[in-house]
Amino acid sequence: MSMDTSASDSNHDVSEGGMQMYFFSSFNTIILFKSWHPTGWLGFIASCVAVLLICILHEYLTTLRVIFSCLHSDTERRYWSPRTIHLVKTASYGVSLIFSYLIMLIAMTYNVGIFLMIPIGLSIGFYFFAPMRERAYALEAQAKFSLSQQRSTVELSRSKRQAEQKQIDERPLTPSSSLLQPRKGSTN
Repeated sequence: MSMDTSASDSNHDVSEGGMQMYFFSSFNTIILFKSWHPTGWLGFIASCVAVLLICILHEYLTTLRVIFSCLHSDTERRYWSPRTIHLVKTASYGVSLIFSYLIMLIAMTYNVGIFLMIPIGLSIGFYFFAPMRERAYALEAQAKFSLSQQRSTVELSRSKRQAEQKQIDERPLTPSSSLLQPRKGSTN
């Protein structure tokens, strides 16, 4: 197998599908696919908006994954099996990974305008969806605290019953004990 390494093959420019390895600012850039190639300022602005929306969607999907992971109480377990819950968590994790890698590849275009849309989009998504994550974490913590209180109450009442039973068992049997006393109205 011979490989042709002519000068024209080694000096690709962006319009031929090559990739620059330094930051640049130009409307002429390829984003992810050869077909996603804005050449004018209008196409570039549309691409920036698309990247912004992809980043916001990534934050939304991450928030949904967090919320779903937090909402696994006994109520949900009645309706969904643990296997189904694990399958949904795994699928949402996979989708989140796909978006993460797409965003990384978009950043690797090294176009300054496209690159700046990534932290802006992620920040906008975080601004809108982080409170939902925090509420989910708070509800999960509250549910765990409530469950631990219920367990503590059950343990306390169990130990209280055991202590009362122990007192009854250790009580000496004497003739004055109520068990040995004849019942009122009984004829013996």
